[in-house]
Amino acid sequence: MFVLAVELLTIHSPFLCMGAMKMTTTMLESALTCPHCGYVSVEVMPTDACIYFYECTRCKALLSPKSGDCCVFCSYGSVKCPPIQEGRACCAGSATPAKR
Repeated sequence: MFVLAVELLTIHSPFLCMGAMKMTTTMLESALTCPHCGYVSVEVMPTDACIYFYECTRCKALLSPKSGDCCVFCSYGSVKCPPIQEGRACCAGSATPAKR
């Protein structure tokens, strides 16, 4: 009886029938790891701009994206930037300097 109820719920529930829709959450925090000194800093990624330059808090090295990446988060972060996560084109043409 329980199995039948679960099967009916799966077939008729509007909440469970949304499986065909892609439902993902965009992560806005990424841990940037400096390739020079290894320092890790958790930063909040903007959703409306790319961070093309980032100055390491510890060694003061100025990071820029690796070839083929759109921003420092895509190159050195634990999470790619929001546009890339969402499958959109990144805004690499409108680079924004990072906070110091």
